[in-house]
Amino acid sequence: MRKLNFLTWFCLALMALVYTSCKEDEAVVSGPTGTLMVTQADGNNSELTVKVDNPQGATSYKFNFGDGTEYTAEGPEATHTYLWNDDFELTVTLIGTTGVNALKQTVTVSDAKSDAICNSEYYQLLTGGCNDGGPGTGKVWKFSVEVGGHGVGTLDDPIELATAGLWNSNFNHWKGENTEDIVALNILESRFTFGVLPNTMKVEATHQVNNWQEKTDQTKYHDFETAYVGQESYPFEVYEENGSVFLSFGQSGYMGYYQSVNGGSNSLYEIVKLTEDELYVRFKCVVDPDKEGVEFEYRYLRYVQEDVIELAPMPWEDKALGTKAIAASFTDNLNVTVGDETLKFKALSGTAESVSNPDGSGNVIQFNRYPALGAGLVLPLRHRLDLKTQNKFSIMAYFPTTNDYETVDAAAEPWTDSEGKLASFIRIRLGDTRLGGNDWQTEASITSVGETGKWVELTFEYKGFAINNNADGTLINDEVSNVDVYDKIYIQFGGEGHRNAGTFYVTDFKLL
Repeated sequence: MRKLNFLTWFCLALMALVYTSCKEDEAVVSGPTGTLMVTQADGNNSELTVKVDNPQGATSYKFNFGDGTEYTAEGPEATHTYLWNDDFELTVTLIGTTGVNALKQTVTVSDAKSDAICNSEYYQLLTGGCNDGGPGTGKVWKFSVEVGGHGVGTLDDPIELATAGLWNSNFNHWKGENTEDIVALNILESRFTFGVLPNTMKVEATHQVNNWQEKTDQTKYHDFETAYVGQESYPFEVYEENGSVFLSFGQSGYMGYYQSVNGGSNSLYEIVKLTEDELYVRFKCVVDPDKEGVEFEYRYLRYVQEDVIELAPMPWEDKALGTKAIAASFTDNLNVTVGDETLKFKALSGTAESVSNPDGSGNVIQFNRYPALGAGLVLPLRHRLDLKTQNKFSIMAYFPTTNDYETVDAAAEPWTDSEGKLASFIRIRLGDTRLGGNDWQTEASITSVGETGKWVELTFEYKGFAINNNADGTLINDEVSNVDVYDKIYIQFGGEGHRNAGTFYVTDFKLL
């Protein structure tokens, strides 16, 4: 009787095992099916063709090559080139209406040529480079809080500008140093690690910044911070096209600032500037989707290497009202003596270099204006100007006859001060650095016109006229010399609001 019971239980267990095994087989074959075929090129096994043979029930295919490269396609075939030697687990996931099925195979690569990546200056600067022709240790980047860390420009901004042509943020913009009450403290803790072989950007972030267009009830042109919703990593590549260099992310990747572009995230960036410690990029986007017609602009973003410490300029509150001698010879460089200090002008939207005087006597500064809406030399001061005591500037200028002063920029802005033409004049603007990129609202400016083809002395006297707010027209002060907030000097060449290029010469700038 015991023997019978044992046989009975054994048969029941065997039947259960067979039944379970059949059920598992049925579960596998109920999804998409196919045979994975991998062909490596003769003489270079880093190049391969992947194909799912005789696919059944699949509507799409997700290819993961095991090196950080992954994408989804409608067809069952793909090609790929591995950039370094290793054993890679290739996975093709068949996706259908009845389920998914993953087909896997190990691919051994021994003929990979990593030279193109490892010897690329762009990859070296961005990632820190390769290690003996293989994967490197990676390089970490973070958001910049420097002046111009965030900016807006037109599509006419030449890449040579290396800055946004319309608007640039103030220092500590993301910490609230702006006039729009934008605060995004959490993104400053975000880190973006670029690795090479595989070319992957790893993201450590809790929050992201969203362009105002991503939320219909958001105040126009005011960005806002939300929780980070992206992936932990994205594949990337750097490539050149039509003279420009681009940083492109796969899988809709982005670097902490999100804006919809053509129905997806801003995943394609043009590299404006890339050095050991600075990554400055821009992407093309719609200005305002609520406006009629299609109008585009550039959005600029600056990142710095993780160890970079960005020091704040002297706070406006620490700048005493003072009378100091200000003089720049403008012969060999852009240095300027301010009291007992030596500071330096910075060129914006153009280049400034020492050249021989057009009349053959000594050296002067030649300023080449790019086709930007405004261009010139800027100097943040370490004190506030006392215009009651010192209010008259002078500069020697030469306006070449070879400049085109007649052509009107068809796309000139309504606020142009030169009828949309390149003008033979210099405009000196005094600004309040507390307003950052919006200092134009309260600036004091004077334009002085000169003859062409000869050296002329231009003077700018800041007294005897009122200052109004350029944004709303309200009166700031009926006497400019009573205004004691200005701590920046901007020497602007050829007018603003148009994109006509030109060449100018200057020397001997001083506060009288």
